[in-house]
Amino acid sequence: MTYDNKTKTLFSSDIFGSYNRIWDLYLKLDRECYDCMDFEDCQIGKKTCPILGINNFHQPICDA
Repeated sequence: MTYDNKTKTLFSSDIFGSYNRIWDLYLKLDRECYDCMDFEDCQIGKKTCPILGINNFHQPICDA
């Protein structure tokens, strides 16, 4: 991330990146998702888990 002191703008870069075909600009997680660790098989019946896309996007950076 980069913060511009002059304009007081935060440039988030890829911090909010994700690999998902189904997405919204603002992610709203259901309460059941907060502690869920099963990213492959949604326990509340969603087509895809948004956390899986976020993990897949950021994991290569964390492993580097």
